[in-house]
Amino acid sequence: MKLKNDLIVGNITIKNNIYDFKIENGFIKVINRVNYKVKKEIKIDLNIMRKHDEIDFVKYLKKSLLDNFKTLIETDIQIVPTKFLFNKQKTTDMMIIGKEEGKRKIVLARRKYPPVGWGLFGGMVEKDENFETNREKELEEEANLTDKYEVHTVGEFELDEIRGDLITSLALIDVGERLSTLKAGDDVLEIKKLTFKEVRELLSTNELVPHHKYLIQEGIKYFEKNIKKKEKGNSNSKVIAP
Repeated sequence: MKLKNDLIVGNITIKNNIYDFKIENGFIKVINRVNYKVKKEIKIDLNIMRKHDEIDFVKYLKKSLLDNFKTLIETDIQIVPTKFLFNKQKTTDMMIIGKEEGKRKIVLARRKYPPVGWGLFGGMVEKDENFETNREKELEEEANLTDKYEVHTVGEFELDEIRGDLITSLALIDVGERLSTLKAGDDVLEIKKLTFKEVRELLSTNELVPHHKYLIQEGIKYFEKNIKKKEKGNSNSKVIAP
C-alpha cells in the first residue's frame, strides 16, 4: 500500500472535543481544530502500516491511538475512508443558500461520516463522475434537493495539508424561497439555516470542519461580489432542472 507523502488525515474525539490528526514523518500528530497547534505526537511504525490492506490499516491506526489515549474507546475514533488518502482525489463542496422570512441564509450540514463537525454539503468524485454529476448526486443524497436550483461555480481549490492531497470544486447552490422546505437527506444527521452574520461568528469556533472555514469564507466573498449585487448573465451560473 502506497502512502502519499506519508500523510494521512482523520478525526479523533477526546472527551467530547474534536481534533484532527495527520501522520507525518512517522508520527501521528493530534491537532487542535481552532489554533492548529499539535496537542500530542505518537510514534508509529510506517513500515508495518505500508504492509497492511485498508481494513487492517484502520485497525492498526486505531490501536496506536487507543494505546496512547487510555480513556478512549474504539468508537471515539473516526478515520477518513482511506480512498481519500493514497491518491490525489477530487471532491465537491457546496454552500446552499436561499431566502427565509425575507433574509438570506446559509445551510450547514452535520454529516453521518467524516469529516466531523458542521460544514458544507458535498462528497468525493467517483471514477465515473465529474464535478457536475457528483454535485447533483450529493445534493439529492444530503439535502433531498432535486427541484430547480441555481448553481454558481466559485472555483477549484487545493486544500491545505491538514485535509490531505485533495482538489475541491466549490459552488453556491441558490434555492431561493424554497429554503424553508429544505430537509436533511439520508447521509446527513441534521441541518441548520443560519444568517450570514451567524455563520461568520461560527468561523472563530471549533464547531466547523476546519478546511470548510476557508471554503465558507470564499463562498461568502463570491456571494457578496456576484449575487448580492444582482449581477446578471454570469457565465459561471446556470439553472439545473431535472
